Amino acid sequence: CSSDLWPVEPPQATMFLWARIPEPFVEMGSLEFAKLLMREARVAVSPGMGFGPMGEGFVRFSLIESDDRMREATRNIGRLLARDDVRGEFAARPVHV
Repeated sequence: CSSDLWPVEPPQATMFLWARIPEPFVEMGSLEFAKLLMREARVAVSPGMGFGPMGEGFVRFSLIESDDRMREATRNIGRLLARDDVRGEFAARPVHV
């Protein structure tokens, strides 16, 4: 899941990856950012807020899919984050799914 647009640390000995929400999406919050990923990149993640107040600002990926599906998800997220309209328009408003 790591790229120049969203650098993340690979997990150690777990099937979950916790990723801090990239700038400029932080103000959106984890729930709205998770909805954005689902709607625009077709990737489901768990919003960090569902794990308590310390989880806000993060999303959690479950790394249980095949390598092909993981590459597809990574590609879709990369395309989404590279879009100029996403960094401007979507970051400024909530996304309703």
